[in-house]
Amino acid sequence: MLINRFLPNPVGPDKAGEWIEILNNSSEVVNLIGWQIKDLSGKSYIFSAGGGPAFSGKNNELKAGETLQLPYVTTKITLNNNGETLFLYDPTGKLVNKLNFSGIAEEGGLISRETVNNIAASTTINHKDALLDSLFVNNFVFINITAALILSSVFFWIIKQIYADYFEPIQAGN
Repeated sequence: MLINRFLPNPVGPDKAGEWIEILNNSSEVVNLIGWQIKDLSGKSYIFSAGGGPAFSGKNNELKAGETLQLPYVTTKITLNNNGETLFLYDPTGKLVNKLNFSGIAEEGGLISRETVNNIAASTTINHKDALLDSLFVNNFVFINITAALILSSVFFWIIKQIYADYFEPIQAGN
């Protein structure tokens, strides 16, 4: 499952023309109950039993390779015309996909995962890679902090050697 494309800046009123499209990119039927789409501001739409008008007889399911377009009247998610990120979560709350763009969306222009030379970028979340990235960043920060502490200790040792007379304690009675 992934966010296939969305229309943040339709020709005409935004609320009348905005929509988000999801794609079942798996080889199996997916029951959408409990799946969630969330935007950058935290506004979310959760698929529930009945599904509303967007399902139009689909029984809360999306067949392999099938798309589902969700208009604003269904999701109530107002899409930003100036940079937006949409997140797709499975029923367990695990982030499985996101689609984002930066810059200003052209009127009537789609933001799509297939956009190559445009402003959009799609990311499917690979939790193994995310963990490795996190470990890399944490190790990088740890190594830099350790190096900074060592360098500052060496710096103070050098200063102490140069100005040893100023650091010698004054003994009483001399």
